[in-house]
Formats: sequence, C-alpha cells, structure tokens
Amino acid sequence: MATIDTIADRSTGTTIAGKAYFETSTNKFIVYNGSAWIEIDSDGTGAVYENRWGASFDGASAGDYLAVSAASDLSISGDCSISAWFNPSSVTSYNYIFSLSDGRNGGTDRAFGLSGTQMVANTYGSGYNLPFTHTAIATGNWYHAVVVFTSGTARMYLNGADLGTKSVNTSSISYTQTVIGGMLYNNAYRFEGLIEDVAVFDAALSAADITKIYNGTAPNGKPTDLTQAASYDTDRTSNLKGYWRMGDDSSDSATSGGSIATITDSSGNGNDATQSTASQQPTFKALAQSTTSLSFDGSNDYLEVPHTTDLELTTAMTWSVWVNMNTTHTTDYPYLFSKWNSGNTAMNYTFYTQINSITSGYFVMRYYDGSSAQPSSTHIPRGQWVHLAAVHNGTQLTYYVNGVADNTINVTAGSTNTGNLIIGQAPSGLRTFAGEIDEAAIFNSALSASDVSSLAASRGAHIKNDLSLNPVAYYRMGEDDSLTDGQTGISQITDASGNGNHATQSVAASQPTASVNPIIYV
Repeated sequence: MATIDTIADRSTGTTIAGKAYFETSTNKFIVYNGSAWIEIDSDGTGAVYENRWGASFDGASAGDYLAVSAASDLSISGDCSISAWFNPSSVTSYNYIFSLSDGRNGGTDRAFGLSGTQMVANTYGSGYNLPFTHTAIATGNWYHAVVVFTSGTARMYLNGADLGTKSVNTSSISYTQTVIGGMLYNNAYRFEGLIEDVAVFDAALSAADITKIYNGTAPNGKPTDLTQAASYDTDRTSNLKGYWRMGDDSSDSATSGGSIATITDSSGNGNDATQSTASQQPTFKALAQSTTSLSFDGSNDYLEVPHTTDLELTTAMTWSVWVNMNTTHTTDYPYLFSKWNSGNTAMNYTFYTQINSITSGYFVMRYYDGSSAQPSSTHIPRGQWVHLAAVHNGTQLTYYVNGVADNTINVTAGSTNTGNLIIGQAPSGLRTFAGEIDEAAIFNSALSASDVSSLAASRGAHIKNDLSLNPVAYYRMGEDDSLTDGQTGISQITDASGNGNHATQSVAASQPTASVNPIIYV
C-alpha cells in the first residue's frame, strides 16, 4: 500500500501534478495541482474541514420536516440501510427521524425513530413501531443510529452497538416521499430536536461499516461527515443514494437560526430535501465544535495592529468579542481593545472590564469615551466564556452580554488619533488581561440586536462567511492561522475581514499562547 510522504513545509515538496504530502508545519494534507499547492479536506474543496451545522425540528408545526418527493433511487425494494445522528429535545412520544413512505396509515416502506426513550423500526403490513432494548435515550445528548433492513428483518445499531433484529414486512410498496424529521402520513410522529448527517444506502451495511462510520466521529460522538470515517469502505460509495448534511454542504448557505428551505443531497444524486412553507421550515443549528483562542498571561502578553483609517471610528461602530477571564485575575481594568496615543486626551476608543469593590470581584464590561466611564449593569463571571458587545450609534452606546441588551447610555465618541490598536492590554503595558480571547471583531456600523444575537449564538462560526456580517477587522485567534494547542511563538493573527489589518507581536516574551478547546454552540 502506498503511503503519503511527510514533509515539514511545501517548499521542499516535489512539484509533480497530483503529488500529495502531509505538511507538519500546518497539519494539513496538500496536493500540487500542476501550478500551485492546494490544501485538501474531506470534501475536496480546500481549507480546514468543519462540521458545523445541524437541522433543528420543533416537533409541533404540521409541516416542520424536510421531504424528497418520488425519487426513483430512494424507492428501495431490497436491502436498505439508514444512518443518522440525532439529539432529541423530547422523548415523550413518537419522534421519527426518517421515513420512506407512501402516505397511508402505517404505510411506511422503511422508517426508524423513537418511541419515547427507545429506538423503533417501522415497515408496512406488520412491524409497526417495533422497540429495541437498550439504555434509555436522554434529551440533550447526541446519538448515532443505523437501521439495516434485509428480507423480513430490521437490525438496529445505536452508537455502534448491535441491538439485534425484529421481524418486519419488507415487501415493496408504492413509494411517494422521503421525510426527514417525521412521517408523511397525517404529518405524524414529527421529530423534536436536532438531526444531522442522514444517509440512505441501497445495501445492508455490515457491522464493520457501521463501526467505521461511528468511530469516524471524534471526540465523543460529534456529528461529522460520513467520509471522515476512518478506513470507510469506499465500495459503498455507489450504494449511497441520499446524504443530507443539514447545512455543511457548500451549497446549503447555512446561517445560525435561519430557516431551511432546501438541504442539498451530498450523495450527488440530486435528491435535495425541501420545505417550501416558510412558517413550517426547520432551522439551522450550530453544533459542537473545537475552536482556537488565544490565552493572555496577564503580565505582558498582547497583540498590536498598526493604525489604519479602517479602525479610526468616531460615529457608528460595534465591538464584539468572546472572553474567558481567569478566576485568579487581579489586574484592575483589564483591557480587551484600546486605541490611543498616550494619556486619556488622545483616545479613540477602549473596551475593557473592571474589578473593584463595586462589583465585589466580578468583571463588568465598560466603554470609555475619553472623559467619562459608565459600566454595564451585568456582572461578568470569571472562568467561563462570555460574549460581550458594545454598539454605538453615534449618540448612544448599548451593551450586550451573551446577546442580550444590557444597558443603554448616552455617550459621545472618542477623539481621532493615529495610535495602534492593542488587544489584551492598554498602551505602555498597563492594565493587562489574563484569560482567553476569541473571535474579536470591530465594525464601522451599529449592528442590530438580531446581528448581535447571531454573534452570541455561534462562537466559532465565521462572522464574515457564516453570519454574512462585514467587520473592518476580525481576529479569529487561530482558526485562520493553523495553531495547535499550547503553541507559543505566535507572531501574527490574520485579519479575517480581508482588510489586511493583521495583529502582530514580534517580541517572543509577549506572545499569547494558543488554546484549542471543545465548545458548544447554543
């Protein structure tokens, strides 16, 4: 078996079209395409692979499901396997994840889901809602399930474990519709919760196949792309008849909380799942991920951005940032952003927190306009991630904590100046910040409340590409810079806004450290 060579840097690779390497300096697979090096992910589209989106079903609206109508290659009369990840928010009734149906009462060709806390399979003629024995399904947890239909049997797998078989009627019927998130008949058994990475095969997957799919998700069973499964049997590619990634296909254009009209069939068979009724469309949901942030030591760590008119804001503006402040933080007024020359008289803007007797040791978000400082009203806890935003419309400043408007005050803009933007402290090494900073962004506009809510709902989502917002400076704190956990020597953080306002730190002793953490989007 051929192996892929490992090299430290692509500059040492052989420029032969199709030649592939694993590049240790970036931890990426790279291929030379005949004219340039490209980075390859599981979708073959370049960049780093991410599985960010799922579909959220409310379980109540009559049409809150996705459907594929009368696709001939989904009318499966022989062996059939259906795979899906799901996270229920209700286990009190029937919650069907997937069905191939003809619309009659019980007229289901192939289906599976939940009956209360137990997995069930369903076929037409006999075998209605047949339960399998296993540890009870709990709300708020992700599970992977596969049902394999062969002649007269349904075999269920849950998180890779074989739950055994049930006798069912697998005779062919007049198939009319595929439904994700319920059953076609009377719009019944609608699913309440999240569904991700649904796939249908016109073959009986083996236990080894299913183990590969399940173990290809890491850590702890996060939903991920089917093709990410280690050593997945590529012969199954021809058996894949429908594959709905619930937002992660490049054609889906998912937005956190946005409604779903169409989910692309990533199998390539064109069996897109749709819901044309806007009031009954499921919504996109951001999923568990890992993200990179920067850890500032509270002593001398900071980043600096050279002055540019992009960042010299005096009227409408917005600051947005995720922070996780150390529980042992002792510095008063630790700064997140600052832009001034020197002293308080040449200040454009600052964005910082406060520790004093008024707040009894809690952090408070504040904005300083050069003459007065007024805090928000919410205490900011230490030791946990919090989203902070300040929106200035020219005359008033509104604070937001975790997406919720906290306080509005009258405040004028600061003075214009040519000072550099500093992240993590005030000028001259004052008021240093101890903790983690992530997804820091500055806008030359006053974002709406819904925009701020979207920012707070999706730590790790790309502000520019995923949320369709346009910051003038945007520091993802590692996602664009291929950092690894604990990495030091961070001399530059890319400005993901595209404006070239990169944040740098040339002094090794003052460089922050990369932290790679699992996160949950809420």
